[in-house]
Amino acid sequence: MAVFLSIILLFGLSTGTALASACPDWSSQEAAQHLRALDARLRHWNQRYHRDGVSEVSDAAYDQAEQRLARLRHCYPDILLAKLDPLASAAGPVRHAVPHTGVHKLQDDAAVAAWIKGRQDVWAQPKVDGIAASVVYRHGRLAQVISRGDGTHGHDWTANAQGIDGLPDELPEPIDLRLQGEIFRIEAGHVQARHGSANARSQAAGWMARKNAAAVPRAASGSSPGTGPKGRQSCQNGSRHWSAWASAWSGTTASA
Repeated sequence: MAVFLSIILLFGLSTGTALASACPDWSSQEAAQHLRALDARLRHWNQRYHRDGVSEVSDAAYDQAEQRLARLRHCYPDILLAKLDPLASAAGPVRHAVPHTGVHKLQDDAAVAAWIKGRQDVWAQPKVDGIAASVVYRHGRLAQVISRGDGTHGHDWTANAQGIDGLPDELPEPIDLRLQGEIFRIEAGHVQARHGSANARSQAAGWMARKNAAAVPRAASGSSPGTGPKGRQSCQNGSRHWSAWASAWSGTTASA
């Protein structure tokens, strides 16, 4: 049988400073210069983050820049810019059998309250700040680890991911299983709100990109599986499977 699991991330919140709603008094030429410069900056940040695993700005600063560009495009609709696709630069040669999508971010408590209003049986889990990957088991054996890439095509990380904590080579049951989750660096006692990212995500990305798989420090990295794209019931079923199997594996209790 096939069990499909994917990760559900708890919405990251950022308050930031509210942006003014009025449009700036720029000429068409000035507006084009400002929009293209901001668009180029966002594309550079996207490439560094999604392709290279390096975060050059905080989430709050990125979100504010993205919101500002959206507002300026509304102010100056005649200035045409190509669609901003954050994942475009991370595409690879390996196709995902199930698209590896993400979630939208809500900006503040009010947005969360509006989104959750009227919904029932909401399921959420903390977000592990790692690098997204899809993991494929066939007949209970680890077959492939693929980077998220652009969501449809990623890179083959199988050799470098084999043996890291929380990612067993073999399952207790001979089933076909597809997981979407995070690979992350384990940092004892780390609190991101207090210590920042400590460059953990970019280091994990660097490990996966190494050509020499033997150089990847297995004990210093971990994986966090997700839950299911087929609704709440598959989330619950997948979580029960993963919890039941966890006791059979070593290293699955490590945390970031």
